[in-house]
Amino acid sequence: MATAALAATHNQLSDSEKKAGWKLLFDGKTTQGWRGYQQTAIPAKGWKIEDGILKKIGGEQGGDIITVEKFNDFDLA
Repeated sequence: MATAALAATHNQLSDSEKKAGWKLLFDGKTTQGWRGYQQTAIPAKGWKIEDGILKKIGGEQGGDIITVEKFNDFDLA
């Protein structure tokens, strides 16, 4: 499970990032904060969380996903 451990270490904010107002878009465990485009919830099919990573399932239509919250400026890492 090296992949899960690696994902967990990358998916966290430092104290200085927290103080600067940064927030995580994905908690590594749930789809909380995400929804389907033009929907109120995450699509029932097409997406899964595996080893701390949100993945699109190949061959399944699930649609695009977006964050529930709107952001003006962001850095995606």
